[in-house]
Amino acid sequence: MQAPEKAILSDDVRKQNRFRILNAFRQSPSLSRTQLAENTRLSPGTITNITTQLLTDGILRTSAPDSAPDTRQGRPRVQLALNPAHATVVSGSLTYGRLTLRASDYAGAQAASVTQEFVSDGKTAQRIADEISGLIRQITGGQSADIISFGVQGTTAKDRSSVLWSPILSEDGCAFAAALVEKTGAPVLVENDCALIIRALDRRQGGKVATFGAVLMSYGIGMGLYVNGALFGGQQSSATEFGHLPYRPGGAQCRCGKKGCIEAYASDYAIWRAATGMDRSLLPRSPVSPEMIRSVIERAAAGDGPERAALQEASRALGIGLATLFALFDPFPVVFIGPGSALVSVMEDELRSTLRENFRFKQRPHLTFQTETDETALTEQGAEIAALENLDRIVAYGA
Repeated sequence: MQAPEKAILSDDVRKQNRFRILNAFRQSPSLSRTQLAENTRLSPGTITNITTQLLTDGILRTSAPDSAPDTRQGRPRVQLALNPAHATVVSGSLTYGRLTLRASDYAGAQAASVTQEFVSDGKTAQRIADEISGLIRQITGGQSADIISFGVQGTTAKDRSSVLWSPILSEDGCAFAAALVEKTGAPVLVENDCALIIRALDRRQGGKVATFGAVLMSYGIGMGLYVNGALFGGQQSSATEFGHLPYRPGGAQCRCGKKGCIEAYASDYAIWRAATGMDRSLLPRSPVSPEMIRSVIERAAAGDGPERAALQEASRALGIGLATLFALFDPFPVVFIGPGSALVSVMEDELRSTLRENFRFKQRPHLTFQTETDETALTEQGAEIAALENLDRIVAYGA
């Protein structure tokens, strides 16, 4: 008779193996059992047992046979794939002035999407939930969502159940996730937008870069951070509030209510404020457009003036912040994300100069900087990845 401890251990291993197999399909949408064994390094017997059960449960389905024959048996290998009909996923992002949602199936194929203006204006959690649930019905054709996943500007709880603080939501509005659960009956995940952005980048890179950072430069400064192959977060919250590290204590006004944060000098609104000579204790009332960013770049390129001074100050603020993180984690590659990343090309020399002055290391490493302007698409991709991973864990480990 099998000892209880061994039975529990064996069951845990089976669950882990189920998750490994599901994760393999997230990397390659169609696989034969032979390919699964090669990719997961599980035995053929384990692969057969688990995939048979997943097919019976409707989690997997068979797809077109592989044109390459099974070398051992001389017939085409049966290809397996995730069953799109198993679940409906809704993912999206809630940012300054904009709400985006998209519906996808369990295989990750997008079915429909919607984008609309979002003005908080002190909206209650219930009102936000009503607004979002109406859009969900629109993009799903009235079908219920099995899970909803959101990227939100601000700080979120570690368990992704709630928004703890956001510059775009009222205190009551931060509780919209719980109201949305009641409204839809579906589990709702809310996560910091930068954490989702770096999830999407990690998936794109195939997990090949163990430690790297993504700095969001938009109407605010945020950061997502992977350390040794895992998303870095706090003990109780999403943390990594890079934009709210102090740069000049008591200095320019930040959206968080404090003064002198990195964001108060390096975000697009801060650069525009400095470039146009606005009082640094005031916040611009409207978002900074790509055209406004281009005008700052053009005027800075034309010669000395407030535009060039604003970009130099922003470069120094980012450089000081990154030097601080490099002292804690060692240097890592950085991807600058969002509309403000268009400024990096003219800020890079000053940024690297600030790093050289403030990061003390005998052997100065070559740091790679990359840029991507579309933060919304990455946030949505990250939200979808988080939702599908959550569903996979439920399939593998149980609710």
